[in-house]
Amino acid sequence: MTHPRWVINVRFSSQGNLMLIQIQNYHQRRLRFRNGLPITTHQDATRHGFGMKSMLHTVEQYGGTMQVDDTDSVFTLRILLPKNPESSTG
Repeated sequence: MTHPRWVINVRFSSQGNLMLIQIQNYHQRRLRFRNGLPITTHQDATRHGFGMKSMLHTVEQYGGTMQVDDTDSVFTLRILLPKNPESSTG
């Protein structure tokens, strides 16, 4: 049997014109945040840490929001997107 902490939970749900994507993953280190995004833990920070920024940029480009949380050693990423982004951007 797989230990519950070794499982990545992925959830998709929708209501009206909105779609929620939620990903949760256990981790052993406390995350540090800057401007709402986790700071890379890699030694060479100049070459790492761009993935979350790219995701945020793309989500916002499509009229959505992104939230990152770290509670009780569980990393949670929530992305909320309109199903019809062209109608939400004007």
